[in-house]
Amino acid sequence: MKNDFFDLTNLIRSIQRAEGNPDCFDRVEGHCDRLDCAWRRYCLEKSPDGDRAYQNEQSAVHENETNAKNHLLR
Repeated sequence: MKNDFFDLTNLIRSIQRAEGNPDCFDRVEGHCDRLDCAWRRYCLEKSPDGDRAYQNEQSAVHENETNAKNHLLR
């Protein structure tokens, strides 16, 4: 008996290709330089060490924003 299932990875890669982007979903290893990708967070969460890398990047972004605001307030 064949089980029907939904292949989310291939669907997302298909969407990426349709948008004119590289179909790289779930192919990274903890780092992604495509900051504008709609799937980036989910992709990094799937990779080993990816969730940690995403959290580190978010902390760095927050720190940079805080530093920029403090600089403007001076």
